[in-house]
Formats: sequence, structure tokens, C-alpha cells
Amino acid sequence: SAMSADSAPPEGFQTITEGAASVLYRPGESFYNPVQVVNRDLSVLMLRVYSELRKESINALGPGARRKRIRERNGGGDEVEDDRLGGMRVLEALSATGLRSMRYALEVEGVKEVIANDLDASAVETIQRNVEFTGCADKVTANHGDAIMVMMQHSIKPELRFDVIDLDPYGSAAPFLDSAVQAVTDGGMLCVTCTDLAVLCGNNSEVCYSRYGATALKKGARHEAAVRIVLLAIQNAAARYGKAIKPLLCAQIDFYLRCFVTVHDSKALCKDTALNVAMEHCCEVCESYQLQPLGTLTQSEAGHPKHQAPTSKVFGPDCPECGGNVLVGGPLWIKPICAPAVVATVLGALGGEDDKLAPLAKGLSANERIQALVRGLQAELAVEGLRGVLHLNFTSMIQAMQLPSFSLGTVYSALQAAGFSVSQSHTDPVAIKTSAPVSAIWDLLRCYALQNNIVPRAEPGKKKKRKREKLNLANQDRNQQLQRLRDGAVENVDKWNFESSTSLLCGRQSRKASGPKFMPNPTKGWGPKRAASGKRFQNQEAKKIKTAE
Repeated sequence: SAMSADSAPPEGFQTITEGAASVLYRPGESFYNPVQVVNRDLSVLMLRVYSELRKESINALGPGARRKRIRERNGGGDEVEDDRLGGMRVLEALSATGLRSMRYALEVEGVKEVIANDLDASAVETIQRNVEFTGCADKVTANHGDAIMVMMQHSIKPELRFDVIDLDPYGSAAPFLDSAVQAVTDGGMLCVTCTDLAVLCGNNSEVCYSRYGATALKKGARHEAAVRIVLLAIQNAAARYGKAIKPLLCAQIDFYLRCFVTVHDSKALCKDTALNVAMEHCCEVCESYQLQPLGTLTQSEAGHPKHQAPTSKVFGPDCPECGGNVLVGGPLWIKPICAPAVVATVLGALGGEDDKLAPLAKGLSANERIQALVRGLQAELAVEGLRGVLHLNFTSMIQAMQLPSFSLGTVYSALQAAGFSVSQSHTDPVAIKTSAPVSAIWDLLRCYALQNNIVPRAEPGKKKKRKREKLNLANQDRNQQLQRLRDGAVENVDKWNFESSTSLLCGRQSRKASGPKFMPNPTKGWGPKRAASGKRFQNQEAKKIKTAE
């Protein structure tokens, strides 16, 4: 019998309310992490945005193609005479408590049905119980099965495929990508979470290569590179089946990353696969980096686009800035990780000023947090082309130069005055993401030291002496290389203007006006939780019974 969400929860259960959904939860039985509220709120928002995009893309088709697509999406062949687009079919492949599926059903207009799938039998019981408790059995179906098998069964016919597939595993989404790109409809959306950020950031580069087909470097821009490695993996999975991806909004958040991409059946776009990726060459010592695209596009004599193997553009074998070893990482995605129109829509909706867009962000508790994140993503779009991929870390640069800390706004303003675009990264508040070449930024720091008569800092005193001596033996080569970096020739000391305070980072007022891009964590101990385990739950229950006896 259906319980109402207002009634008291049965004994041993807690009620969790998030957005419009209330679910019953028994700790240990299935997995629930309150930290993922940001992820779920952002997902609800993106499904609402995608629902609008879906209507627009179908309306843009010619009459015949439009009718064919609508019939297919409404789940039938020629016999379905309906030229109105039906609602979206959503699969949550790894559902745990089913909370996300219920939020989609209750909060996203235009969702027709949601399949909440899980491999764990006790999780499926939880989902079933919650579906009845929340009263959305008309839209949400609990399903007990292997996510990959469920997706493969739905990939056979176009009318069985899903408009949205949400992959939110505990760990890596890599095993599910191949079946997901086949089971999503043409123009459908994939929502992918990966929580194995340590692997993607280069702690275990060999594991990263075996999972995603790319080597991660544990260097300055590793969190942004992680997002780009996952996009590469999704693209490679899709390209095998003649499909291409278009990122709508991808970001690294807290301890995981989240990608929203649309998947399109297009042999023509598949030809650009190599143009979308590059190898990363990064200096081990000073972290100066350069990217080597894996494809180039030229024009044939008749004016048609022609794809060719790329010519080598990288420095080497040693770093030109400091002479250090150059590490090779990647390949990684080098096109933008967000669609400018989607970012503008999301910010407009979250800000609430635009009456047309405001309903898209209705009832999201993590509004401010998501707004800060998306502001960071929007700022990144200002730096275009290859230089807009990855960034340098300001703190490690001034440490390498042995300079005292000074305002990042000063660097940004000097770069803007010289005609370069510059921004922070959504992953790093002290990032320098700029259209200027790396050598120009080192030159800027040398000029700053000379203009302000800064003598490199002395080594620390006695307290750290022994530890320092031990390190110094290991770091002798490194120090020589950094010395070469500091001693670089400066042609014109006054080349950079450090007086112009044009950057938004220069004044408190201008920072306030533009809104925050980085928010503090809401509670203590904000981070990942232990995986749910059916066995562990049963053992705990058995212990309780023993103690009671």
C-alpha cells in the first residue's frame, strides 16, 4: 500500500527530503551521500535545460525528418500518427536509493518515464519502497539488473533507446560508457559522474591509462585535465559507433567530476575525433606546458575540408624555460568543456532575474553553490583556442621564482594591458589561464622582480635545517634548473604595466559585483563516504539482534 510522504517513517528508517522527493533510508542498506546534493540539483537543472533544447532541435528539422524523429521518440513505427513530441525516457543505471530518479520524475516537466536500475537486490527493494512512499509509481520503475545488460537490451531498436542516461557509479564510469553511448538516442544526453579523481589526477597514471586510454600527469592543471580525459573516453566510446559528442556543461566539483554531453549520430562529426584531442607535454620542474594536437584540418584544392596527420609543434627534449625533463601525458579533450549558450541559460535561471528562465532553477537548495561553479566555467570561455586548455598555477610559479606572494589581480591586469585574455579556472582560484605564451608569463614575473627590486628569498633557518639538507641533496639539479629560470634574460623591464588595475580580482567591490566563483564547504567532513555493502549491512543487523538477546 502507498504511504504518504507526510506520514511518520516506519521504525528503523529515516526520512530524507531533497527537492520535491522524500525517501525512506536505513543507514548501510544502500548508499546515500548528502554531499551529492550539488550533483543532484545540477542534474535536475540540466535535465530541465535539455528538455527545452530537445524541443528546439526537433522543431529545427524539416517536416519529414521531424515526423520520423517524433514517431521514433514516441516509441513506435509508422503506425504512430503523432506529430507532437512525447516526454523524455530516462535511465538511472546505478540508482542506490532511487532518490535521483524520483526527483527527475517529480521536478522535471517533460519526463515521461524513469527506470531506476540497480544490481544489488536490497537496493532495488529500497527503490521499490521509496517509489511507493513518494507516490510516483506512475513514472518511476524499479529494475533489478546489470546496468550494462539493461543498456544493451535497450540499444537494439531506436524506439527503445533513452533520451537521458545518468551514470553515477561509486568510482569510475569507464566500464559503462560503451553501452551507454549505444543505448542513448540520437541527440540524447549522457550524464556521467566519476569519483576516482585520485586516478584521474595522476596518482596512478598506469591505472588511468588502462581505464580511460590516457596518461594523467600529477601537475598544476591536473583537475581540469581529469575532466578532459573523461571527455576523451566518452568521445572514443561514441566514435566506434559512428557517433560524436558535444559537451553541454562539464566540471570538477568537490571530490568528483560531472559531465553532461549530447550524443549525435554523425559520421561527418566523427571525422573530427582527432582534431578534438591533444597530447600534453609538461615540464617536470617548472610545469610549463605545451599541447600537441593529434589532427589538423586543411583545405583541398577544390576547397573541401581535408584531415591530415599533424606536424610536431612541441618543445623538447628539454624544457626551453628551465632545461628540466618534459613529461608526456594525455591524450585529452581540447575543445571547450561547456556550450556558451547553455552556461548563459543556467546562470540566467539561477540568478532569477529572467522570468522566462527562472522556472528552470525552481526548488534547488544548492543554487548559490552551482551559480559560483558556473560563473567560473563561464569565465574560462573567455580564453579561446589551445591556450584556453589547462592553466598554470600562480602559487607554484612564484615559489619557483622565489618571489614573495603578491596579488593575482596584478598579473591579470598586466596581461590584459598587453592585450591578452586571462581568467581563473573553475578548479583553481590561483590559476593563470591565458592566451599569452608560457614564456611571456615567466618574463612578466622576472620584470615584476626587477621593477620592485626584489631579491630572491633566503633559505629557511635552523629549525628545518636537517630536513632541508636532506631535500637539498635530492633537489640540487632542480635548484640549478630553477636558477636558470630566474636568470632568464629580460629585454625590456618596462614591457609590462603593473599599475593598471583592470582585473576584477583587484578590488573588493568589483569582486562582489561579479559574484563569488568559489564557495566554502557547507559542513565539516565534507567528502566521499564508504561504499554501501549488502554483506556489511546484514552483519550489522545480525550484531544488533545478538546484542538485544
